[in-house]
Amino acid sequence: MIFDEFHERSLNADLGLALCIESQQNLREDLRVVVMSATLDLEPIAKLLAAHRSSPRAAAASTSRRSTSLAARKSTLNNKRRK
Repeated sequence: MIFDEFHERSLNADLGLALCIESQQNLREDLRVVVMSATLDLEPIAKLLAAHRSSPRAAAASTSRRSTSLAARKSTLNNKRRK
């Protein structure tokens, strides 16, 4: 089960994750849960997932990110052509 953009927390996402964890414990030990986010703090989610598994820590991967400046400009060229 993949939870993408998990930093956009909602009741539905939290409930879905809880149901997956419960299903993993009681019904499907082979169920794998992947939580992805560009901005979410990794440690609390990794600890939550590991708490319900036999391993001491869930597998976790992170990448370094760099911010890129973005400038928005409005072109007046298209406005002149429409008249």
